[in-house]
This record gives sequence, structure tokens and C-alpha cells, in this order.
Amino acid sequence: MKRNLSLVLVLTMLTAMFSVSAFAADNTGLEKAILSVKERISVPEEYTEFNSDTRTDDNQTEYNLYWSTPYEEYTVQKDISVTVNDKGDITSYSKSFDWDEAEPGFGALSEEEIKKSAINWLSNVNPGWMAELPEDKTSAYACGVFERNGRVRFDRYVNGLDFCGNGVNVTVDINSGEVINMYADWTYADAVPAADKVIPAEDAGKLFLENSPMELKYIRNADTDKAIPVYMPKNTSYRIDAQNGEEFKEFSYYGSYAYSGGGTEKNEAAMKSAADRGLTDAEIENLNDVEGLLPKSKLRSIAEELENTGIKSAEFKSLSYSRDRIFRSNDSEEKPDYTAELRYTGKDINYDICLNALTGELLSFYSYDMTSYPDREDKDSKIDYETALKSAREFADKYSLCGEKIKLEEPENKENRKQNYYINFVRYENDIKFEENNVFITVDNNTGMVRSYSKYWDKDIEFESADGIISAEKAAKILLEKTGMELTYAKQQGESKTVPQIGLVYSLSTELPSVIDAKTGIILSYDGTEYTPGEDKTVYPEDVSGHYAEDKINKLIESGVLRLNEGDTKFRPDDVITIKELLAFVSGLKTGYIPYYDTVDSIAKVSRRWGILKDESVDLDSAAERQNGAEYIVRALGYSRIAELKGIFTTGFADDFAITDDMKGYVAIAKGLNIVGGDENGCFNPNSALTRADAAIMIYNYLAK
Repeated sequence: MKRNLSLVLVLTMLTAMFSVSAFAADNTGLEKAILSVKERISVPEEYTEFNSDTRTDDNQTEYNLYWSTPYEEYTVQKDISVTVNDKGDITSYSKSFDWDEAEPGFGALSEEEIKKSAINWLSNVNPGWMAELPEDKTSAYACGVFERNGRVRFDRYVNGLDFCGNGVNVTVDINSGEVINMYADWTYADAVPAADKVIPAEDAGKLFLENSPMELKYIRNADTDKAIPVYMPKNTSYRIDAQNGEEFKEFSYYGSYAYSGGGTEKNEAAMKSAADRGLTDAEIENLNDVEGLLPKSKLRSIAEELENTGIKSAEFKSLSYSRDRIFRSNDSEEKPDYTAELRYTGKDINYDICLNALTGELLSFYSYDMTSYPDREDKDSKIDYETALKSAREFADKYSLCGEKIKLEEPENKENRKQNYYINFVRYENDIKFEENNVFITVDNNTGMVRSYSKYWDKDIEFESADGIISAEKAAKILLEKTGMELTYAKQQGESKTVPQIGLVYSLSTELPSVIDAKTGIILSYDGTEYTPGEDKTVYPEDVSGHYAEDKINKLIESGVLRLNEGDTKFRPDDVITIKELLAFVSGLKTGYIPYYDTVDSIAKVSRRWGILKDESVDLDSAAERQNGAEYIVRALGYSRIAELKGIFTTGFADDFAITDDMKGYVAIAKGLNIVGGDENGCFNPNSALTRADAAIMIYNYLAK
């Protein structure tokens, strides 16, 4: 039986290979490309419009084919686009999909069914590829309730080894199973080196560490927001030619603002006077903030005294103040920062300077030489790197206010290739660098003047002590033992600049992060938290087992529509839900995701801005009623304007008379969308308390429609 099946598979592959080879033998015409595609891709009869283009390089010829329905004003044009190469392989496919009509909901297909749909489609389209796309290396996932598709990734394997970057991505409609998009990265080469003629992995590990030694640095721990010491390789992407041990030559076809504190004392008499003039509390608060800003004359004086910038000869053009609203939540009690942006124009150079409007601290500086790019691209530098470094260091010492906390990050190549030297000073604490904080400066290679300056600095971050740190040698040993080197195929630069070769490469395995805790030696995630391999981080409640809403609650949590608060293990399904909890539940229907960075309280507050909560006077801690569930869900779905139309709705519930006119539209729409139903007597019971389980069921009912 197995021998017969194997024979059938071999004959099938030979047939496919013959078909493709036949195409490749006579592949100069567009006609053959079109016919080849139409044998494998169904083009509807109404797609009567057709266009094409052809791209040829030293490597291959590609035909881009486009079918579409005729263009008619006020109608949706549908189309199919396909790219096929001169080997007969389809490398991309896209079919129009009406995303506007795709309402949120649970898909009809499981992830395994999505995967099978992609495999069947690709087996028909490019059968010759399938031998190098093993099913056990293929992954699939549904994109959630707000994207009506699933994604399937096929990784290419040659001689049992992963071919880095090569593979196929397929997008599948999670209801119909139809493939709506495909893109492939597939490298062709005359020869594939045998995988048995390589240096030992142990030797590759030693070579890797020689060229990318372990570095001690601070990184931010996402859980604690503290900076912790870790070891990481200097260059995690360094790769080794597995055949000769040299650096692998991969094929190639050819700062931030710092905000500091500052402010003024509030004058109670002035506040009272402002209030008497009819100003609101928010307006008064803003006046007090603005009161302490440096005047135009002082800000200009600071900007125009910036040394070694050339700004003294420029003409002042404008000044604008702005309030920092970027890195601070709406609920923050911290006094806002204000920045002042000044603009100057010189003969050939424009300048932008950003200062802290309260303190005068230089936040950023940028100048643009409008004549330099065409004239100086290929000319030699008049100043060397050391001279540029001296200019940058003097500027940083005078304006960064960082003192001895910054050190030069030595560039790999000190040669200037265009017009500026790029010089980066990194923050150090306890003699350990913290790359997230830095001062970045560019210096003109012709004049030695500073052309730009930026600084990013966390003023409040806490750094763990440097006590008890293990050696770099021990960290390196842990890295190779835990992570190790991985042998793969990859595109390699050969004699041709346009046609890649296939080479064997050793690189650091990506199955584990290359971050070692500098004190404990354990593997950490790149965000500084403890790494937990292969762990399903979905947290299911422990108190819904056997509950009538168990499956629905778990499905919502699994889909990301609901979640437990950090540290919670219980859902409390039979507790009456509060208004603010209900708003947090419903927010997932409005935004497409639960905002993990927010608390239930802050989500409830933001719900007013989202339009989910209309009543400003409602007590957020009060118990929610069934009619509240209908109202907030309908509002989150964007149907509130319809729901508020008077005199057109009837709910059909036996207790319709008990539903107020303001709520009747919401309840009727919720019923029509299968969000709510009646009890055994056909009653809605609008004023009955709503439990957390029943609130979850309402949301589930809509998504499962």
C-alpha cells in the first residue's frame, strides 16, 4: 500500500516537473504566461479587463498579469493580480476582497482547516514546490475576530535544512476557505552545496564569539520598568560561511527628544481673577503652565549662541510653542513640558532648533545644507574623523548636560562616505552602557560644524546595581549551550551582482533569545522579562468550569476580545457587572483589541471619547442593567444614530412597554443582531441586573452570528 502511494506521488511530481520544464523551455512569450496561469487560477468571466507588464533582469523574467471587472463609477471594481516567472512558478497572487463588508465575528474554519485550504491551493498552483515545504514546518493562525482571514506560513527546507528567508505566505478567508493572497520568496540557483561538507558547529560557535563577543549592557525590564544588566552578543546577526569559516557574504542586489521637568508656582489671586473673568479650570491651568515659559528674546539668545553651528549668520524666521502630549497619559498628574521650536534661514542652510521652553535646555538641533548633496557626494573630506569627534565631544559636553555619563560608541567604519560624520554617545551607569539613552551628533566633513544634535534621556529610570555580575566568558558558554549555532541555507553573494548563489551558513539559533541575565545566567526575552519557551500565554479563568457560559467566556478570552486583569485567576461569572467593567468588556468591539496598557478605570473614562458612554453623570461603580449591555454594545458597533431615531422601533418582547423610548432602538437593534434574547416568557427584563457571564454572552452572540 505504502509503495503504491509513493509511486503515485513520484509520478505526480514528475508530471508537475515536466509541465513546468516544458513551460521554461519556451517561455519568451506573454501568451504562454497567461495560458499557464489560467490553467491553475480561475478567472471569473466578468473580469473582462486585462493588463500586463514584464520585468527582466540577469536572473529571470517575470510577468505581472492583471484581470479586473470594467470600471464603472460608484461601483466596486474587482480584480485579480498574478506574478509568474519564466520557470512557470506563480510567485504572487492577490484577489480583491471587500474588507468594508467584513464585520467582526468568529470564523467558520479552524486553524487546521485554514492550513489545509492553503496546502490544497498551493499544491495545485505550484506542485513542484511542495517537496521543499514540509507540512510539519507549516504554521497557521487566525487573525482574530476583526480580520476575516487566517495566515499560513510555509518555510522552505532544502536537504532537510531551513532555507533562511525562503518560503510562502498565504492568506485565507476564514469563512469560505478561499485563498485571497499569496506571496513567495523563492531563490533559484544552478547548484546547491551538500550539507555534509561543513565545519563543526562547535568551531562555528567559537568563530561567532570571536567576531561578536558578549557585551555587558543595561536593558529595560518591561514588567518592572527598571534597567537590568544583561549580556548580549555584539552583533547577533553575524553569520559564518559553513564551508570555509569566513564571514558569510549575504546576497544583496545592489534620535529622540528629551523632556525635562520644570514649572512655576500657582498664584491663587491670579487664579481667582481669571475665574472671575469667566475662565474654566482647564483654561486657568493652561494659563499657569504657560506663565513660566521663557520669552522669545531669551529663547532666541540661547539658540543664536549655539557654538560651531553657523546659526549666528542666519536670519530668524519663526518661534512656536507646543505642549508635550506624546509620552504622557491623559490621566497623568505630572506637569506637562513645553517645547519651543525656532527656525532660521541662512544663505544656503536652514536651521531648526528645539528648546525646553521652561528651562532653555537644548533638545534637538538640525540644519540642512541645500547645496551640499549634488556637489559634494563623491568629494573627499576636508577634515578627518578625529577632528569631527573633537567637535562633537565639545558640543555634547556643553549642551547635553550629561557629564561623564556618556561615552563614545565607536563606529565600525570611521570613513566618511558622503558629507557627514555620524557620532553617537551612549549613556553609562555603573560603567555599563544603556543604549536606549544617547546623544547623537552629526558633523559636516567639509567645515567641521555641527549639523544635527538629538538626545534621548530617561530622567527617572532606576538602574539595578552591578554587584554579583558573572563573567563574559561564563555568559558566552551559557549562550552556546542554551542557544547554539544553526546550520541553514541562505542566499549568498557570488561573482554575479544580480544572480544569487545558495550557500551554507552558521548563525546563532533564533529559537531562543540571545539575552543572558548578567547575574543569574538565565535566558531572558528581549524585553528583559524571563523567557518561557513555547508557553501559551492565554490565561483562562479557573472559576468557569462547568458554568453555562464556560465555552463562550473561554472563546472570547482566547480570541483576545476579553481578558483577565493582570494577576487575576477568576472571572466571577455570576457577579453583577459594574458600568465600568461593562465598558471595558465592550471596548474590544470598538477598538478591535483590549488595550493592555490601560486599567478598567481608564478604559471606562476613555469610553466617553469613543462614544460608548453618553451619560456624563452615570456612576461607573454602579450595577449595570440588561439594557445597558444592549446600549453600549450597539454604540460600540457604531449604530447609535440609528438607535436614537424615535417612533420607528418595536422590540417584539412581551415587556416592550417596560423599555423606555430612549432605550427601545438600542434593544431592538441588539435583538436583530442576535445580541440579546428573551426569557422563557418572551420578556427582555431591561432593568434586571446584568451578570458578568451574561454580558460576555451578549458579546459572544454578536461575534457568532
